[in-house]
Amino acid sequence: MRIYITYHQQILLSLTVYHSVQLDDLSMSELTLNNATIKKVGQNSFDRTVQGIRHRVHEINYAIFPNKTGKLVIPEQIFSGKEISQSRYYGGGSLIRRKSEPRIITINDIPKAFTGDLWLPAQQLQLQETWSKPPEQLYVGDSITRSITTTANGVTASQLPPVDFKPIKGAKLYPDQAETNNAESATGISATRVDSTALI
Repeated sequence: MRIYITYHQQILLSLTVYHSVQLDDLSMSELTLNNATIKKVGQNSFDRTVQGIRHRVHEINYAIFPNKTGKLVIPEQIFSGKEISQSRYYGGGSLIRRKSEPRIITINDIPKAFTGDLWLPAQQLQLQETWSKPPEQLYVGDSITRSITTTANGVTASQLPPVDFKPIKGAKLYPDQAETNNAESATGISATRVDSTALI
C-alpha cells in the first residue's frame, strides 16, 4: 500500500498489539527513520473484549514529520513477550514475536501552484490578538503590550512563523522573545507560538 503526503506534513502512526494470553517481558522495537523527525505522542495499555474474548491491548502513537521528498519507508516493528505459564519459574513460557507490515509513503514536494513565502501544512490555523489594556485608553508616554497568539494542529511550534510587527507612526516598538509550546496527544501535535511587543 502506498500513501501520498506532502513535504513537512504530519503523519500519524499507531502501533497496536492485542494478546489474549498473559505475557511478561514485553518489548517493542524503537522506531527510527531517515529524513524524518519522530515524536512519540502517546503510549497506553488497556483491556478490550473482541468477539467475546478479553484482550490486553498495547498502543503506541507517533507523529512523523518528513524532512525530504521521495519515498519514506516505515520499517517493520517487532513486538515480543514471554508467555506466562505455571512452569515459568522452571524456565517455562514460550517466546512470542510479532511483526508489523512495512509501509512506503511517497513524500511530494511543495505544490507548484503554491505562491506563498512559507509552506505550512497545518490544520485549524488560528491567530488571536490581545492587548494588556484597551488601546483606546492610551495617553502619550504610556506603555502597552500587544500579543499575537498563533495556534495550529499538525505542525510543531518551530514550524510556526514569527509575527513581523510593522512600525507604527508615533510609537516605539520593543519586541519580546517569542514563547512556544507543543502539546502532544494521540491525535498528533498541537503547536502554540506567542509573539509580543511593547509599544510606547
